[in-house]
Amino acid sequence: MLKNHNELNIKNKVSPMIKPQKTIVNHRYLIEFLQKELQNIHQYEDSLSLLIMAIEEVQELDDNQFAKDEIIGSVTKSIIKCIRRDDCFAQLSKDEYVILLQFTNTQAAITVAQRLCRKVSGLSFIINQHLIKPTLKIGIASSQKSDLNIDEILTRAKEALLTAKNNKDNNFIVHPIDLEIWLAQSKKTKNY
Repeated sequence: MLKNHNELNIKNKVSPMIKPQKTIVNHRYLIEFLQKELQNIHQYEDSLSLLIMAIEEVQELDDNQFAKDEIIGSVTKSIIKCIRRDDCFAQLSKDEYVILLQFTNTQAAITVAQRLCRKVSGLSFIINQHLIKPTLKIGIASSQKSDLNIDEILTRAKEALLTAKNNKDNNFIVHPIDLEIWLAQSKKTKNY
């Protein structure tokens, strides 16, 4: 039985917060979500981590935007399969993406970054008889008690990403502040 027109329109409406072609949340939703999560983290004394990522080695396809979009789409689908359903995956800028890992400390974020790098390192594409192997660069930052707003964590993750981009292979970098705090906390735990 055919449903009426209004019912069909309601079912087919997609939230403006979601980019349906990539199943990645948009920038506005990400910032709102991050602010709310940071408040929760401080209130419940938990942690969150941000992974800012750049998908590279597809620049040579600038003259073939369709192929470039297809490769980036395949890489992002692979990334989505590697993260938890409740993690927030968003496009931060034209070529940068971010994953908010709720209830995740630096050690767990490193584990996720390693898994993502392994997954992407196994991807390859042949475009016009050329082998294209995309690479993933990741900057990691985790919430700290001193963080007053989400911009502080985003800035550290972006700084770590810039360092990661200096390497050729799939890799990740933990921001030095987060790394130092994590190492200090690890030493305290081992001393007990």
